[in-house]
Amino acid sequence: MEKLQQLKESRATLATEMEGLVSAETRSEIQIARMNELNTQIEKLTSEIEVLERSFKNSQFKPVAKNDGLTAEQREIAKSFSFQKVMSAIESRTSLSGFEAEMHDEAKAEARSFGGVVKGIGVPMKALDAMIQKRSMTAGTNNAGGYGVQTNVNSYISYLWNKTFMSQLGIVPMTGLTGNYSAPKEGAVTGAWLTETGAASDETPTLDQLLLTPKRLAVFIKVSKTLAIQSPDVADAMVMDMLMNAQATLLEKAVAKGGGTNEPTGIISTTGIGNVAMGTNGGAPTYAKIVDLIKTVSAANAAGTGFLTTPTIASKLLVTEQFTGTNGAPVNQNNTIAGYKLVASNNSPSGLTKGSSSDCHAIIFGDFSKVKVAQWGGLDLVIDPFSLAESNLNKVIVNAYYDIGLEQAGAFAAIKDARDV
Repeated sequence: MEKLQQLKESRATLATEMEGLVSAETRSEIQIARMNELNTQIEKLTSEIEVLERSFKNSQFKPVAKNDGLTAEQREIAKSFSFQKVMSAIESRTSLSGFEAEMHDEAKAEARSFGGVVKGIGVPMKALDAMIQKRSMTAGTNNAGGYGVQTNVNSYISYLWNKTFMSQLGIVPMTGLTGNYSAPKEGAVTGAWLTETGAASDETPTLDQLLLTPKRLAVFIKVSKTLAIQSPDVADAMVMDMLMNAQATLLEKAVAKGGGTNEPTGIISTTGIGNVAMGTNGGAPTYAKIVDLIKTVSAANAAGTGFLTTPTIASKLLVTEQFTGTNGAPVNQNNTIAGYKLVASNNSPSGLTKGSSSDCHAIIFGDFSKVKVAQWGGLDLVIDPFSLAESNLNKVIVNAYYDIGLEQAGAFAAIKDARDV
């Protein structure tokens, strides 16, 4: 990890030098040559960083010798618990029994730990973990069921995270919380050089609190009633994929923007992040403006780790020259900009309004490790077998609890009016 940090610091130093050259109104041939040299060095460092990051990530997911990779408790849960049994019980209007009833009681206890209430059928996190581990047995090479994939974090959340841009940008979830989450945010501290006998003022840090509280994330999925006659493994896999895809979409939108009614406050809706504008009515993104994002974050004493934007703008930057009229390198070079990773997602903000334009997109730059995503408890399933009965469907409302906040607003800057024009 020390070498990885050294490489990142070296890249940041080169990027700062590049920023100064890009900002210059005119450039000599020597400066242009230096910029090309810097580009090459930054790209090389980025490649080395990505190799080390992949190596570190892989070290967190090591195969274990057991064929199933489950603990004894997980093995019992995976064997006994099933979404199919829960839906069948609801459809037949019978009470939960056996293992499903036991897991429901555990889910209620989880909810009580953070002040929540299970309104439907509770599925505790330990049951979700076991089900994900069970379906992960195809990992590895053992034909009898694959080698288990042992992780250092919550399995269900890891599986969900891998469906999102959060995993690509280094956002790490905080899971299994009880009660509200709060952490101090340190403000600016000033000081001064004094004479031998000069009086020093008492400079006490200004401390602010990042407070995250459970917010209900509800997703609606429609499940065919024929699942009730399928094998439990097929039914569970289908339900799990549907609810995870829906959760992943809503979480991504909330992290990037949020700020709507009952929503967590996402990056571009947070007060205090940097802002770089393209124009009165927005405009096509340029390399100089994107470098301004990097400078804005650097000026806040933060070190950005990557960019987030939409596929539309990522594609636009593939055909946008770094320096107009030079027929030179594009802004987007193999999904990197100025040596920083560029991630494109359809859930990055788009359709934003600026002046007379309503087709604006966001380009976000910052230190994504400063995004805090908190998660509480398991799932609360409310199953309605009646309202869509004519279509042979069950309506399933899945409730989960999350919140999102920035540890340091100044670690981010955004263009909110980039257009594909």
